[in-house]
Formats: sequence, C-alpha cells, structure tokens
Amino acid sequence: ATNKDEEYRVVIDFSGAAARRVIEGPWHRDRTFEDRENGSVRMRIDLPALFDFVPWVLGFGGEAIVLEPPKLRDAGARELRAGAAHYPA
Repeated sequence: ATNKDEEYRVVIDFSGAAARRVIEGPWHRDRTFEDRENGSVRMRIDLPALFDFVPWVLGFGGEAIVLEPPKLRDAGARELRAGAAHYPA
C-alpha cells in the first residue's frame, strides 16, 4: 500500500488536440478534468511516483503545461532543454 503522504498532486493544462486525447484516454477513477475558458483542459491526479509520468507528459510537447508539482515541471524542463540541444538553430 502506498502512503498517502508520498503521493504527488499533479496538475497539468492541456491545449489543442491534446485536450481531447487526454480526456478520452483511460484514466484512474480519481482523476478530474476541468474545462478552462481558453479552451484548454486542466487535469488533476494524485500519483505515487513521477518517473513513468515524465515521458508521457513530454509526448504532448507544447500542448501540455505542468503546473504542479515543481519536481515534475523541473524534470520536464530538463528533458526538453537536453533534447533541444541536439537541434541548434
């Protein structure tokens, strides 16, 4: 059993085609979606770990904005910077 104190509250805004894809995908019953005025969708979910979640979020590219937790936001930013370094302007 996972200790509730070890869970991460994840909040991500999805825009464009990602908004529809994320709503239609299979999800744990405890997740919630909120339609935003700008047409995006805000997803909230509690997760016991983040390491498997980082690649999933990055798969949405610029259509996903991680709001919480900072640990997930920072991990995603590091991965995006490392990937972008392979494609100098």
